[in-house]
Amino acid sequence: MAKILIFNVPAYGHVNVTLPMTRELIQRGHEVIYYCTEQFEPVIKKTGATFRSYPEAGLSSQVISKLAHNLANISALLTNVSCILTDFVIKEIQHEAPDLVIYDIITLWARIGAIVTNTPTVATYSMMILEGVDGLFDKRILLGTIVDAIPNIPKLLWNRHKLAQAYGQDTVKFPLFPSRGDLNLVFLPREFQMDTSFIDSSFCFVGASINPALRDEPPLSLTTDNHPLIYISLGTVNNDNLAFYQQVINIFADKPVKVILSIGKQVQIDDLGVIPDNIHVFDSVPQLQVLNMADVFVTHGGMNSIQEAIYFGVPMVVFPQQTEQLVNGRRIQEIGAGLVIGDHRPYGQVSIKTLQDAIERVLSNAHFRENIELQRNASQNSGGYRRAVDEIEEKLKITKVKSSIR
Repeated sequence: MAKILIFNVPAYGHVNVTLPMTRELIQRGHEVIYYCTEQFEPVIKKTGATFRSYPEAGLSSQVISKLAHNLANISALLTNVSCILTDFVIKEIQHEAPDLVIYDIITLWARIGAIVTNTPTVATYSMMILEGVDGLFDKRILLGTIVDAIPNIPKLLWNRHKLAQAYGQDTVKFPLFPSRGDLNLVFLPREFQMDTSFIDSSFCFVGASINPALRDEPPLSLTTDNHPLIYISLGTVNNDNLAFYQQVINIFADKPVKVILSIGKQVQIDDLGVIPDNIHVFDSVPQLQVLNMADVFVTHGGMNSIQEAIYFGVPMVVFPQQTEQLVNGRRIQEIGAGLVIGDHRPYGQVSIKTLQDAIERVLSNAHFRENIELQRNASQNSGGYRRAVDEIEEKLKITKVKSSIR
């Protein structure tokens, strides 16, 4: 059996998709050491993996949360973290002598460490591949993205220069993100991904990676009835939108629907005022359980949430809070599995009428459910985390054959 090191970032959408894969690797007899920040130690240990924490590098879910709305800021952060963590990664790989390194596509420090130590790699994609996609942004979005990026360009270039000087030009070839591996596992169905020449034979689309047993979430005690169930969540990062939550309450107060509203911990439930009986507000909910009951999902459009909604066949209204989520939402609308609203800068703003009309359209029009069912079938037929582990084991076999030939 093989020894495998996994490196990830402290973000739920990136960690969650790897947990079922990690558990499956261990159940098949492989040794797994998983690196992240201490916040994620409990959920990682639940898989049976050995957990190891990164040294202090200014990397945390709080920092990611603060910068998530700006992709240029995130890129600057990740290159700076790479300057700090790469030596640590190299020493860990040299000490552990693994058969394989698995890393999330934004953990540049892991890619560099694997290249320097000549270790075979598998990259995990918890998001859609945008590299090389034509016509991705309209002029307004593109201009805003460029304006956001300008202050970070000197820092990005300087960090890349430092990494190249320390570890070689080959370790920091563009694109830095996504940091593709020898094998690239994408946790969504191929039918969902837009076409791009960036995708080659090294990519494998395995669909949603879901194992409810690994979610450390107490079940929600909620009675069901014949009314449509609307589930609303802005995710774990950009969820401090009090005005939006109050809009939801104004729209659905005493209407013949049931609403589950998850608001996170940045807004207090008491701030919402009087909450009608048909609206149930929580700071967090067991999302898989709720999606299994929901008729429509109003979501920020993070890929983790989108793939979970697809897995349970729930059509969506996507209300993006940053650019990547905007792209995800437009893809949902393009394939007819839901609608996107508030898809312009500044994000996080939408009129009551637009929100209400979108939810009512998705609830009342059968073609949204028909199209999400097509995606659901594609995802469930892609193999999920078990297919991912099959591909990893095949990669290990090929690597061992090459080593024996040498």
